[in-house]
Formats: sequence, structure tokens, C-alpha cells
Amino acid sequence: MNQLKQATIKKYSVLQLCKHLDRYQLQNDIFIYRFDFSYKAIYKIQKIYQPVGYTWNSFVFYCTIKDYNRDSILEVLNTIYSTNNF
Repeated sequence: MNQLKQATIKKYSVLQLCKHLDRYQLQNDIFIYRFDFSYKAIYKIQKIYQPVGYTWNSFVFYCTIKDYNRDSILEVLNTIYSTNNF
């Protein structure tokens, strides 16, 4: 799946952007955010380190999938796209 062009990003709604980012992460094996469309929320992965040396991942609430959070969703988009550009 290709990255979206700037013109397409401006035309897409917040929900369309999130669905694209969800598919993009799955196809490129990137697991930074979890998109929960039933609750309209985005969760960011957080690594938790224990003193014994164990680590595991936990998802922390990041933002809701609403039009007024478009700037936050564009940050998510830039983070995901920059992760894939090794």
C-alpha cells in the first residue's frame, strides 16, 4: 500500500485517514498505534520495563477519531510514515 499524497490527505475525512493508516500498518508490519473503530479511539503502544528485565507492550489512549482531532491524526500519519522510511 502506498503513502497518501498531500492532496489526498486534505480531501480525506478523519475516519478515512484512520482506516487507511490501520491498513497501512498491517501491510507494512508496523505496530505503533491501535485503531479502535467501535469506540472511535486511537491507542499508542507503550513499552513497560520491569526491574527483573521483562518488557511488554501496553496500549495507552492517544486521541479520539473525531474531526476536531485532525491535527493529532496527522501527527499519527507522519509518525507511521516516517517509521516505514528506513
